[in-house]
Amino acid sequence: MNKEKADIDLLLQLNAEGTSLRRHQQKMLEMLRFIDDLCRKNGIPYFLSGGTLLGAVRHKGFIPWDDDLDIALLKKDHKKLHRLLKQLPDSCGYALQANDTDANYVAPYEKLRCLHSVIKEENSNDRYYKYNGIYIDLFFLEPALKPCHRIAYYMQRLLLACARRTDCRKSHVRHILLRLCYQFIHRIAYPILVSISRLLKPGSVSYPLGSFFNTQFKKEWIFPLQEMEFEGYSFFAPRDSDAMLKAQYGNYWEYPPADKIERHITKIDFNINDSQ
Repeated sequence: MNKEKADIDLLLQLNAEGTSLRRHQQKMLEMLRFIDDLCRKNGIPYFLSGGTLLGAVRHKGFIPWDDDLDIALLKKDHKKLHRLLKQLPDSCGYALQANDTDANYVAPYEKLRCLHSVIKEENSNDRYYKYNGIYIDLFFLEPALKPCHRIAYYMQRLLLACARRTDCRKSHVRHILLRLCYQFIHRIAYPILVSISRLLKPGSVSYPLGSFFNTQFKKEWIFPLQEMEFEGYSFFAPRDSDAMLKAQYGNYWEYPPADKIERHITKIDFNINDSQ
């Protein structure tokens, strides 16, 4: 029990004021406030999700060791936000990272990137990315049953392997091949799997195929949205956050062992001018 308490005390101090992690979290919070303002002004419903929702419920802010931030939208609302973010001027300091703004980016979800910072990710998926700044993840939810996720898992792994070996900025032929692979998987294969999921279980939604997250959520857990405190500000959250978190994490009130904490970011540089 003493070791467990010591682990918890250590975890709760990882983002103490002045640490690099806390600076990172504060920048992501600034970006979330930007998204929140944009969505409110344009009537786009979004909500905190994943570890960010867990942090809001358990800590009223970031999980102390968390180095990313997640929000989610229904797919139709995600498309509206995509169009708005794609039009952002560079002067605002942010850019949308999606496949149509960064050819080497092949994930099914998108990111809002800070243009004046540089990070290095643990998985090295960002090796050839156009944008490499601090980010928040923009997920969408749609019908995607677990068997369909298993099929998509292998397709997305293949696509990622191709992207890791291809710098679209230097090879026109490889760029074309990667685009064809992306278009087949994301525009043909995944929509077929989504249609099957919608027919078999129309009341269920999940993170997008190819995201490697297959938790099933009931639509009634999400709407109508409620407002929830996060780092001293009010943001939107699902109607039944407890059900959402139990489905994704089980007993989400239990802290993980300190030696099991996983980090997404290995290096971060703040306030870089013209870093992209």
